[in-house]
Amino acid sequence: MKSVFTTFSTVLVLVMANIAAGQGVNFSVKLGSQGMPGTGVATQAMLEAPENDVFIGGGCTDFTRLLHVLLGLQPGDDIDALHYPQTPIKVLFQDMPGDEAGWLDAGGGLVVWHFSVDPFALGILNSAVNNEVFVGTTTCGELVNPNEAQGDYFFSMLAMKNNLLGADESLLGLSNQLQRPHLNDDLNALDLDAPPINRLAQDPPQFLQPGDLFFSLAAGSPSLGLPGMPVTEDDILTPDGMGGFTVFTPGVLLGIIPGSDLDALYMDITGLPFFSVKHVMPSAAPVPLPSANPGDILVPDGMFLFPPDGVSDELIPARDLGLLDMDPITRFGSQRRPDDLDDNLDALDAELAPWMNPPLPEPVQDLALPLESPEGEVPIEGEGEVVEGEGEIIEGEGEAPIEGEGELIEGEGEVLEGEIPVEGEGELERQHGPNITVKSNTIGLAPPPPLRDINTEGTPWNDIYKVGGNPITDSISFKRLTSELLGLTPKDDIDAISYGDPAVALPPLDMIEPPHWVEGVPHGGWETVAGDLVFWHFSVDGHALGIIRTDVYQEATVGTQWLNVPPMPNEAHGDYFVTSTALPVPGGGRGTNLLVADEENLTLAIQPGGVPVNTDDDLNGLDLLAAPINRLSQDPPQFLQPGDLFFSLAAGSPALASTLDPFESRPCHEADILTPDGNGHFRIARMWDGLICDGNYQRLGIPDFNDLDALYCDANVFPGRIPCFSVRYLIPSMLPGQPNANPGDILVPDGMIYPWGPGVVFDGVADEMIPARDLGLRDFEDPLIPIAQFLTANFAMLDGDGSNGLSWLEVGPTGMLTLAQFRELDINGDGELDLKELGFWTFDEEDNLDALDCETRIIPAELPWKGIDQALQIEGEGEGEGEGEGEGEGEGEGEGEGEGEGEGEGEGEGEGEGEGEGEGEGENYHPADTNTNWRIVMSEAIAYIAGWQQGSNPIGYAIRAAYLWQNGEYYTYDSEEDPPMCWVLDVKTSVPKGMIPGTAPEATAEGAFTVTPAPGSRAWGVEVYLPEGLAPVNIIGANGAWDAANRKLSWWGTENAPVVLGYQVAGLPGAYVLSGEANFDGAPQPRFAVGTVEIVGARRGETADIPVIAEDDGDIPAIPEGPGDDATATAPNVLESAAEEAPCCGGTCEGLFDSLADWLLVGLAFMLLASFNIFRRG
Repeated sequence: MKSVFTTFSTVLVLVMANIAAGQGVNFSVKLGSQGMPGTGVATQAMLEAPENDVFIGGGCTDFTRLLHVLLGLQPGDDIDALHYPQTPIKVLFQDMPGDEAGWLDAGGGLVVWHFSVDPFALGILNSAVNNEVFVGTTTCGELVNPNEAQGDYFFSMLAMKNNLLGADESLLGLSNQLQRPHLNDDLNALDLDAPPINRLAQDPPQFLQPGDLFFSLAAGSPSLGLPGMPVTEDDILTPDGMGGFTVFTPGVLLGIIPGSDLDALYMDITGLPFFSVKHVMPSAAPVPLPSANPGDILVPDGMFLFPPDGVSDELIPARDLGLLDMDPITRFGSQRRPDDLDDNLDALDAELAPWMNPPLPEPVQDLALPLESPEGEVPIEGEGEVVEGEGEIIEGEGEAPIEGEGELIEGEGEVLEGEIPVEGEGELERQHGPNITVKSNTIGLAPPPPLRDINTEGTPWNDIYKVGGNPITDSISFKRLTSELLGLTPKDDIDAISYGDPAVALPPLDMIEPPHWVEGVPHGGWETVAGDLVFWHFSVDGHALGIIRTDVYQEATVGTQWLNVPPMPNEAHGDYFVTSTALPVPGGGRGTNLLVADEENLTLAIQPGGVPVNTDDDLNGLDLLAAPINRLSQDPPQFLQPGDLFFSLAAGSPALASTLDPFESRPCHEADILTPDGNGHFRIARMWDGLICDGNYQRLGIPDFNDLDALYCDANVFPGRIPCFSVRYLIPSMLPGQPNANPGDILVPDGMIYPWGPGVVFDGVADEMIPARDLGLRDFEDPLIPIAQFLTANFAMLDGDGSNGLSWLEVGPTGMLTLAQFRELDINGDGELDLKELGFWTFDEEDNLDALDCETRIIPAELPWKGIDQALQIEGEGEGEGEGEGEGEGEGEGEGEGEGEGEGEGEGEGEGEGEGEGEGEGENYHPADTNTNWRIVMSEAIAYIAGWQQGSNPIGYAIRAAYLWQNGEYYTYDSEEDPPMCWVLDVKTSVPKGMIPGTAPEATAEGAFTVTPAPGSRAWGVEVYLPEGLAPVNIIGANGAWDAANRKLSWWGTENAPVVLGYQVAGLPGAYVLSGEANFDGAPQPRFAVGTVEIVGARRGETADIPVIAEDDGDIPAIPEGPGDDATATAPNVLESAAEEAPCCGGTCEGLFDSLADWLLVGLAFMLLASFNIFRRG
């Protein structure tokens, strides 16, 4: 064996890495290490302790590279795992069950694993580790003094099943001359090649940022026990950007049994962690699998070994590294003769060649701001210094008394002293505590603690709140932005927010290529423009279920207990979650999610609602880190300015219809991105507000029947901030082969990604950047769905052994799926797919992503500090003379026309809107309006009509519901009328009858389609949405009507016979894509493409009068008779579109020349526009 060892040494010297002069290796040491005299380790040992610092060593010495104060570490903290992220290696191992797994790089090279061991390791006979334990090595003039192995590092390569010495401890400046038993100068973390970090070179200088490095702390480190910091020895940590550190990946996600202690770490280019643990973790799989032993190189559970068992997977066993290994099971499940004990692998790194005998390094240092702590003051993390001020609130806005804010004077919101520092002025870059909005009807957790504004505020859905807490202090919420600063009303619902200081800039989106995950390397949306990993935080709506084995699924089916509040499904819509390519996926695959904050952590309450979901206390807007806005500190004070924040309002918010956008001369829409207008109200966001494109729904690629309900605007300055958003309803793609815009997808504006290739193509549909399935959400386009459907349909034929389960041997030969997909489908991990497991992948409803933010680390819901937005507000809209409950003019607590108890529509005394003797609206919703939002949509109307057919609802109420739905949807209550005529259309949302310029009566097209209802249906409804520039001339079919406010044709009927519905439309020349939706007995059906109609032959100067049916006469408007008048109902999946093009209109030569001249002018205009196209690629 000695000759074999020598042969390995001789060969590997020839291929060892060329370590450049001045490049040492980076490491940390264990508690009690002393170092050779004059080294950085020795210096730190004399000053304090070296175990919480990072050193760079080589050439018989070492220097201090990173001081613990830059990470916010305390004396006694012990860094026992270390990784700097600059690495080119992608380690191959998935679908590689043989011995090569973990030893090859995606680029074709060999992976050389470098490692150290603890003082008790022995190594196999004739290994370098064994030689260092019993013999030792003389370097740098130091005498041998075994055991020396724990201060050295070693390496191993494919097929060696042994190890060689990379560097003796003396080469790294570590001492081996301490008294036996030699337990000190122990190298316990290793990164061979890492350029220095310099955050002081930034303008302004910065703290260490998330992702600059990754590390772990040994058990017993004082920082692990700090109140409010749920950090363990099993977690991967990273700087938090504020002078401290935070959890990057919790150990439980890696499959580390609590207390096992992660003590070696390497992450490849994809961010996948490779690690070891200090204590053995026995496998819990139902089939023989190896345990996770202290000398093994591990990967997260479910990523290599099958089935997942909750324990990290052994990738490379200790015996293949030349270390002792007590495991009696191989990765193939076979038996082996175990060693008498386990060696402990204590540090880890990977390179493409051996790094041996590092030379003298340059004394490089990682530079960043430290977290200062002036004597006598308690620093707020990230602030640098504490601002004086009592934080006392005299009276007025009801804001939280937050330290450092100074006094607020009644009604004014003015800060006299200790003003909140503005970002960029050296004070506070980021604020603790997430910023959220909530859905209408949210009530919040009741006090105590006393500071729970969501509960105490009457209408919390039109404000923005800071929330958070911990198990010691409980959770609090306080109002950050009052609705009056945006000119909102009590019935408005903010359902998406993104402040103007985001942390993440995404790379150019035209670099995205399909498919996102095929190479295992993240593409668009998963990295910053600098190449750092990003973490998408999100919430979901009340109907979301999530993919099986994700935390969304857990919250939807079981729930989580926070403090003394017991779990109750469905809780997911009040929580927020996180996903990233850095998070391990149970069973492998593409997407997962992790619960970050339970609803009680955010002061939201579980309200049992209709089975199977709880409908209230729904988080629907999220921005985790945002500095406060202080426009009162300007000279002169200002209103909120365009770009200070971006937001959206939910459908039905009254301010949408009452706010006319100054640039588009139309009411704002629920799918528009909005921003303050600088004058106390809001408008549609524009490019000059900092966005990469205008925020109107047409430019975003959202049809006008849809609703934008999640938003993140990234940090790109040029060419502008990229809006990332989701929509409430599916938008079918109009381009063959391109994905739909699904409710759970993260989308970007139309034309930014699809179609792939040069040039920009607009199809009117927002582009999918990250599909819902990659977030761990249900997605109709998930490739597992057709696989599950195929296996279900052929189950009996494929189940050759009659076990009522399909094994890989039975389904693999079909060629329908890969082994990785089989593992995803195998939910219980028993190696067989049963019909119940396959049933999880045949869902009939997609999940809806309901709130969104993007950060470079996981952001917990910590106890919030400061963060109140301050600005002028329009007189009469605040709580001095504004919107409130009291006497006063306007809607406030002053005197005048407010919301009062007097004669009028108010709460309080005075003339105003509210619940007094006037038109109180508290209990006066139409009974069909099930979500009480003063809007009746198709599903509500059809459900109520179905109830009439069954005898449970009065006919007059049902017909009135249909009338309101078909003629504008929004309604109000008229106390002067008797039911059902008391429910009248909201005049603020009506659209006047108009003309379409440039069209003649003959410039029309016709279309028809057939709908077949499901058996047993009692009522059906259909909507077809017309794009801008198109309007109906004729509507054919039962109860047809035109709703100009929502731009939809609609029909409805009873019974369940097939029905033919048709239309004749007119408009400007061009091709128009029509889509629609059907509903049976209140159950929505999948959206469908009606077809494309083409308007041709229009002559200049002629117009066509388009009828708008909006008379408030209580009856269904009369419509022309046509085919299908007596028919009823519709069927899913049997919607046959038969759009017919109108023939080309004839014309004279003069008319032809006029037409050609028009098209030449249009072409010239497009040429000019193209030269300014900001989305030009290339």
